[in-house]
Formats: sequence, structure tokens, C-alpha cells
Amino acid sequence: MVSFEIPKWMDEFIELESKAQLGAKKMPNYDKNTTPLRNDPTTPGRSYELPSIWAKWLEENAIDGSGKILKSHE
Repeated sequence: MVSFEIPKWMDEFIELESKAQLGAKKMPNYDKNTTPLRNDPTTPGRSYELPSIWAKWLEENAIDGSGKILKSHE
């Protein structure tokens, strides 16, 4: 598992664009290719399911030098 920091504006953008996972597919502005989903509201912090395009956007905007390996599959 890897973690990295992102700019505050991107964090705010993800939160603004996200929809609750439960019932999201019925919302008129839901797009499975771009809409982040908030999930597991019972845990501390925020958890998102991000469509694959977000991996590219996160990589492009990650703060240089902030990456950390938290867990290895060795």
C-alpha cells in the first residue's frame, strides 16, 4: 500500500464531486466513469471509490516527495 499527499484544492474537489455510494447510480448527475463515491461511513476519516481516470489525475497532482510505502506484499 502506498500513500501520498495531494494539494488541498484536489482534496476539496474530490469531496465536492463525490456522491454517497448508496443510491448514487440513481442520481441524475452520476457518471460511472468520473464520479467518486464516498463509502464506509462507519469508519473514521473519508473513504472513496475512485473511477480509474482518477489514478492519472492523482499521479499528476501528487505532491513531489510525499510518497510512502505503508505495506508491502512480500
